[in-house]
Amino acid sequence: RFPRRRLTGEEVRDAMLVTSDSLQLHRGGPGVRPPLPDELVKTLLKNQWNVSPKVSDHYRRSIYIFARRNLRFPIFEAFDRPDANASCPRRGRSTTAPQSLLLLNSQASLDASRRLASVVLSASTELQQRLAIAVGRVLGRTPTTEEQQSLAEFLTKQRSSLASEARPIDELALPNPVIAHVDPYEAAAWTDLCLALYNLSEFLYID
Repeated sequence: RFPRRRLTGEEVRDAMLVTSDSLQLHRGGPGVRPPLPDELVKTLLKNQWNVSPKVSDHYRRSIYIFARRNLRFPIFEAFDRPDANASCPRRGRSTTAPQSLLLLNSQASLDASRRLASVVLSASTELQQRLAIAVGRVLGRTPTTEEQQSLAEFLTKQRSSLASEARPIDELALPNPVIAHVDPYEAAAWTDLCLALYNLSEFLYID
């Protein structure tokens, strides 16, 4: 047997990119700089983090993200990447509230969820098949009957909630790319479901 292990921040990011068909597998070259949250950018000096102009570079493997000694990429910092200012013989593993908050609220998580929702909605028109695809991609297994029922109920409630708010379509977290033939409130509910799957312990831990 092998002890239960949580994914590192780099592995979490790469897993989200893989499951949402976003990962760019180009090898080699200089480090890339994906966009940072606005609140973090405001703390930096000018030209301290120039975002890579090529959008596809933003979805390369985490090993290629440029590493600054005094700046850790947000998801890496939350998931215990060591401070580069000091030697670290072994990386620690913590369980903290900021980890959950980041996975639930960060732009990177939302982007991956929107892309995964688009993949799922494009793959099938049948609800149970869509649920099986979503769970299979994120958790690597087939959902149980009980899980399918819970997920279907979540979709129904979330769609009703979004529709009752009458929020403008351009303010919804729609799949990316948008699926034209799907009701926008239902599509946004699928994004929320994918985001919920990414926040499951089963996604974060190898057991």
